[in-house]
Amino acid sequence: MVRRNTEHPPLRYRDRYSQRQPVHYYRDVGSGTHRRNRYQLQRELRYRSQMPDIYGTAMKTGCHMTPRQSGFTLVEMLVALAVGVIVFAGIGQVFISTKRTSVTQDEITLLQENSRYAAHLLGSELRHAGYLGCGSPGNLSVTSAGTFTDNFTVSVSGYEAAGTAPGAEYSLDSGSAGWEPGLPNELSDKGILAGSDIIVVRRAKDIGLEFAEQNENGFVITSPTAKTAQGCSETQDSYYGLCPGDMAIVSDCIKVRSFKINTLHESGGGGLQIYHNENWGGTSDLDIKNHFNKKQSRLFTGYTVSFFIRNNTSNIPSLYRLVSNHSPAVEELIEGVENMQILYGIDSDGDGAANQYLPAGNTIDFSQVISVRIALLLRSNRGKPNRVPPERTPGWDLLSTKITPTSDNLFRRVFSTTIQLRDEGN
Repeated sequence: MVRRNTEHPPLRYRDRYSQRQPVHYYRDVGSGTHRRNRYQLQRELRYRSQMPDIYGTAMKTGCHMTPRQSGFTLVEMLVALAVGVIVFAGIGQVFISTKRTSVTQDEITLLQENSRYAAHLLGSELRHAGYLGCGSPGNLSVTSAGTFTDNFTVSVSGYEAAGTAPGAEYSLDSGSAGWEPGLPNELSDKGILAGSDIIVVRRAKDIGLEFAEQNENGFVITSPTAKTAQGCSETQDSYYGLCPGDMAIVSDCIKVRSFKINTLHESGGGGLQIYHNENWGGTSDLDIKNHFNKKQSRLFTGYTVSFFIRNNTSNIPSLYRLVSNHSPAVEELIEGVENMQILYGIDSDGDGAANQYLPAGNTIDFSQVISVRIALLLRSNRGKPNRVPPERTPGWDLLSTKITPTSDNLFRRVFSTTIQLRDEGN
């Protein structure tokens, strides 16, 4: 019995060899043999291998043919490699650009943070310059006064770097050293960089000691105090940070007296006995025993601090300070401060406003200073990316002084501020 094959849809195509019309193929169900010639079977298999599997299962043809495979040509491989190189180059460029932007932002952020910190430090010290425990410098009597650390009649003073006056141009590579006036011994050996100004601030620092008594034989007695064993040396204890050689100030808000501490130790009554070896007896208005208000008098420590620029251990210019006491030592504050220029506001007519701003020098009267202008040139520690060779560094304007730093690729910013001496004259 011969039946129509219903397992697969009929194949309809035109035989390009015999030009016959499309035919239906049958198979003998009993014998299982296909009634096709060899060419028809090959064409059928070739056609079926290209048909989709519309019934969800592979078409059963009775025999299998391995599909023809082909690889990439050389041209295709070269094109693929070229496209890959372009893609990876673009990704690399994006990564490098992002890295450069990150470095730039980090360095600029660091410069901004350093400038804010410098404003805080300098502003805090200068706003308290001249503070003498609510007394006035005009009522100050200075005993054993020197020209630098002990002169509390002058709250602010400074030293102008040679060749850096307003309107001048100064190169940090080739500029000459020197200051006007000349540096005192306390500063001359501190490695201060040439071309940068120096400022000195003096004031009283409250240590919480109430004045108790002034004796005729050269010492004062204060309220009970805490002791730090061997705080000054191996043989000398310190009391509230006071040591022999420090400056002390007594004030009752009307009169002020300063003196240098000779020795100090605890008294029999539990207070602090400070020796100064000065004769404060008599009828003088500044005689503490007879003319100071005992209930209002307090003892302060004299505080003199200097700010300047020098290189740190990594040879990076930085802002330093020197606190002058029995054991002065320099302290690094801000790394990357390359130059400092300072002008002093002079109140020549006594109206409380600065009439002009002048650099420090032999002709300036520091007792008339009521404000200070400070400009700092700050630099980064890392250079600008992809800048080889170093670009030509332009000059920077610091209070009308043109400062030219070393030619390099470092980021730089100028920070300037004007600070009022609020405690001057209390």
